[in-house]
Amino acid sequence: MYIRINKYYLKLKRIINKILQYQITFEIIFSFLISFYRTGLTVNKNNDGSLNERQKKIVQILELYGDISVKELATKFHCSEMTIRRDLKKFEKTGILFRTYGGAQSSPGKRQLKYLSSDDINLNIEKKIAIAKFVVENLVQDGQNIFLDTGSTMLQIARYLSNRKRISVITNSVDIMAELYHRPEINCLIIGGSLSENSSTLYGPYAMEQLKKWESKVDISFISCDGIILQSNEGFYTKSSIDASLTPIALKTGSEKWIAADSTKIGKRTLFKFADFCNVDLFITDSGINDSQLNYLQKKVDVEVAKIIPI
Repeated sequence: MYIRINKYYLKLKRIINKILQYQITFEIIFSFLISFYRTGLTVNKNNDGSLNERQKKIVQILELYGDISVKELATKFHCSEMTIRRDLKKFEKTGILFRTYGGAQSSPGKRQLKYLSSDDINLNIEKKIAIAKFVVENLVQDGQNIFLDTGSTMLQIARYLSNRKRISVITNSVDIMAELYHRPEINCLIIGGSLSENSSTLYGPYAMEQLKKWESKVDISFISCDGIILQSNEGFYTKSSIDASLTPIALKTGSEKWIAADSTKIGKRTLFKFADFCNVDLFITDSGINDSQLNYLQKKVDVEVAKIIPI
C-alpha cells in the first residue's frame, strides 16, 4: 500500500508545531493526526503480486531515501538502465513518485524522513537493516524503556521492535511516532517542542527541557550520528545544529548510552561534535567496518558488529 499525502500536509505540520509550542498533550496531537489521516490522505492499494522482487526493493529504497538514481539502481540490480526506467514509469502511474533527470523522487507531499542522498543507496539499506535486526534480536529485552533518536537507522530499529513485548519508546521523531502508532504492543511517547520544517524532528528549548526530565530514567538511549572521527578531535559528529544541541541531552536519558551507525559514517567528519567515545557505553555498526577501524574503536568503546545480509 502506497500513501500519497495531499496538499494539506504542510498545513498540518504548522498546526502540530503550534500545538507543541503551547504544550498541548500527546493525546490531542494524535487526534489531529487521526483526523488528518482520515480526511487528508489518498490511498492507492497495489497488489504485491504485481511487483517482481526488483520492483519491491526499488519501492523500499524510495521509501527510505526519497530519491533514487537510474544508474545506481541498474548497477545494484545488475540490469539495464532501460529496465529501471520502465519500472519507474510504472510507479509514476501509481502516484508514489515523479521521474526526474537521471532518476526519480517521492511525490510532493509524501511523508518523508530527512533523507540521505541517492549516493548512499547501494549499500546503506543492507547495513541499516542489519544493524536494526541485530539490535532487536540480540540487545533489546522485553519490557525495556528506550529512547529512539531521529534518522533512518533509528526508523529501521523501530520497525523491528514489534518482535519484542512490552516495549516503551520515547522519541523526538514524528516519523518514528507514525511508524509505531499502529502497533499497540509498543507504548510510544513523543516529547514536545518545535517541529522542524526540514525534517520530522521536534527540537528547541521545550524539547530540551522535556528530555532533561528523562535523564537516566530509560534503559537504553539509541542515538544516530552522521560522522565518526578516529584520531584528531575524535568522537561522534552530526551535520545538524539542531541535533548538536539536543543529542547530548538525549544521550543522557539512558542508563545505557548506545550509538548505532552504519560503517560508512566511520572516518566521515561533519560540522558538529556531540559526544566523545568516553560518553558512550556501546557503539553498534555493521560488518562493512575494516579491521583497523574496528581495532581502534575497540580501544575506546565497546563495539558490536552486525553481519550484513543482502536484501
